[in-house]
This record gives sequence, structure tokens and C-alpha cells, in this order.
Amino acid sequence: MSDDRDQLSPDAQRLNETIDGQQMLIRMGYNPDSIFVDGDLIRIFCPIHKDQVRRSLVLNNREKTFRCQYTQCPVHEGGPLIVLYAKCMNLDVADAVERLQSGEQKSGEASLLDRAQALIEELKYEEALGYLLKARKECPENTITRCKIASLYLEMGKQKDGYREYMAAAEDFSVKGELDHTLSIYNMLAMMTPESARLRRQMAYLFARLGRPMDAAEHLKWIIDFHMREKQTDAAVAICGELIEMLPEDPALRVIVMKLYAETGRHDPAVREGVIACEAFLKTGALAEAQDAIEWCIEHYPHAEELMELRYRINMMQADQSAQPREATPPKAGSDSDANEDDFNDFISSLEDSID
Repeated sequence: MSDDRDQLSPDAQRLNETIDGQQMLIRMGYNPDSIFVDGDLIRIFCPIHKDQVRRSLVLNNREKTFRCQYTQCPVHEGGPLIVLYAKCMNLDVADAVERLQSGEQKSGEASLLDRAQALIEELKYEEALGYLLKARKECPENTITRCKIASLYLEMGKQKDGYREYMAAAEDFSVKGELDHTLSIYNMLAMMTPESARLRRQMAYLFARLGRPMDAAEHLKWIIDFHMREKQTDAAVAICGELIEMLPEDPALRVIVMKLYAETGRHDPAVREGVIACEAFLKTGALAEAQDAIEWCIEHYPHAEELMELRYRINMMQADQSAQPREATPPKAGSDSDANEDDFNDFISSLEDSID
């Protein structure tokens, strides 16, 4: 790890030794629930490269240092905690020391925001924008100010600038664990740009973090459809891999991946996914689906011995099932979960049709 403490001023060095990493993060706007503490180590989503997948930034509260585990991140080499605060706040280290020692936000920010709001009410948008930009410079950790800037851009007809600022604000909220704010922004942006693959991917990551894999999968499936329409099969396969990570027990997804692998010439992975899909179908007693999958595999890969063995097993299980007397069972009442599963299966079927 790179340690720039020798390059810090004596004041900065002394202050760095007193910093509590967790309290510093909370001051920077992080939701306490998003901060993972394991002894002296603190893990967060990196605010520098805007990681939303894993907590790649690690703070060492005992050594008063940090580093990002992502090798392409600008702060991969790490350094003292005061340097992290300065980078996140867009300050030089001397100003960061002053900000932390003061224990308060600069009082000028509130007056700048008040002045901007008054100008907006007077429809003096250009002047108001100047004050908002100054307020953001005064207090870069205040993501609400960025949202106000984004909203003003849209009011001024500058949709590209507004979209950019809202995306940046959503990423800030997401990194800090304010996921409800992130979702609100993404929902609004989805109405503005419903065909944005980047936004769909961000929403998938967000729903995954919220513990809503079905919603995450819905957005990833949209991206797969998009790549298939654009004949970008490699990209579609990559997204299928993410889908499987979210819903590893769903055999229908394995069938989709199997067909995509076959279409892109990835023969061994296609056979592997076909076997996994069939085994998963068999676990749930879905013999017909297993039969369809194995026949498709054998049609494309007739020399794969593992497929022949699997087909023999499936045929034997079907024969045993046919030989057993069936008991009449009353139909089960429908439920919301059944409806959700039906919707999900409809999505899977549409994807299979696009591949076939």
C-alpha cells in the first residue's frame, strides 16, 4: 500500500491519526447500514470509481489508511484517511484538514442554496445555476444539491446535462447506501430514456442489492433482448452469466445460456449448461422440460456421451412414471407468487423465441 503520510503537513499527519474511519464516512453522507465493519477493517462501496457491485474500498481504522481492491481504480494504491476524505470532497488536503477541524459545513453553502431558490422562483435560471454550482463546490458531499442542479438543467431544457447530473447523484446515493433515493432517481430517468441499456444495468445492480432478484433479472433480461436485437451475442451471453448468479436454481435460464453458447460456437460450455439445465429440471420433476432440453442438446451435439447417458436416465424416469398409477389431485388455488412465476416464465419463453 502506498502511504503518503510523509508528504502530509504536520497538522494533516496529526489529524489523520485522530480520524475514526466510520465517523468520517457518516460525515461524508454514507448510510451507517452500508458500512461493513470487521474489527479494524471497514468495507464500503468505492466512491471514487462508483462501485455498486461489491465493497471494494477497505479502510484500516487502526493504521488510519485505505485502499481500493479494484486494480483499475485511481486509489488502488491507497493512502492516509485524510487523503481519501480530500479526494471524495474534491478538496486539497489543506482544505480537507480545515473542514474536518471545523466540525461544520461552511456556512456559505446554505446562503447560496437560499439565493438559488429565490432566483428559480423568479425564473432567473442562469443566475440560479451559478449559485447552485458554487454551493456544490462548497459542500460536494451534499448530493441533494446535485439533484437540484439536475432538476434545474431539465427546467432549462438541457436534458443531456440534467440526465448526467441525475445519474451522478444516483451513483452517489447508491455508493452511500441511500438506495431509496437511488431508486427514485432511476425510476424517473427510466421514463426519460426507456431504451438506455446503461440505466437498466444500474437498476439491476440496485435491485440485487435490495434483495429483489426477480426485479433485477427483469432488467437484465431486457438487456439480453437488446443485445440479441443488435446481434451482440457475446454481450448477451455475459449478461446471462449475471442472471445465473442471481437465480442459480432456474433451469430455464440455463437453457437460454446453453442456446446462446451454441450460437456463438462455445460448444463445451453449451453442453455443460444443457446438462445443468436437465439435472435441475429433473430435481423438480419437470420431465417434459428435461426431455425437450436434452433432445435439443443431442440434436446439436450428437457425439457428446454425457448427453446420451442423461437422455437414457430421462427416458427411464419417464417410463417409470408412465407405469405408475396416477392419483387425482385437486387443483391448487392460485397465488401472487404463482402469478409472478408465470410472468417470469413468459419472459424466459420470449427470450428463447428470440434465440431460436
